Amino acid sequence: MKLRDALLSQRVHEVLGQIAPLSAAPIRAVAQDGVVRLRGLVGSPREARLAETIVSGLTGVRKVINELEVRAPAGSPHPYGVTEGVFHADFTLAQDEDQSLEV
Repeated sequence: MKLRDALLSQRVHEVLGQIAPLSAAPIRAVAQDGVVRLRGLVGSPREARLAETIVSGLTGVRKVINELEVRAPAGSPHPYGVTEGVFHADFTLAQDEDQSLEV
């Protein structure tokens, strides 16, 4: 891993660790040539999108590959009909030429 990638991965961890709903989530970020891959568990699709949006705004990030999984708490109703377990939040956020965000 290049030093630049290692520093970017570390920065992502630091920033996500300061965001209340994400600070306790076991999120792993690996950067390679400005592409950051997020893996781990979050509590909702909203948290998965939040992590991706925050990371996409960091200096040096060209693209975010969001492989975060959403874990519904056991026994709790889930907005997508899942009562417990894990499902994959498959989002990819990229910036186009005019810097607007595409989801």
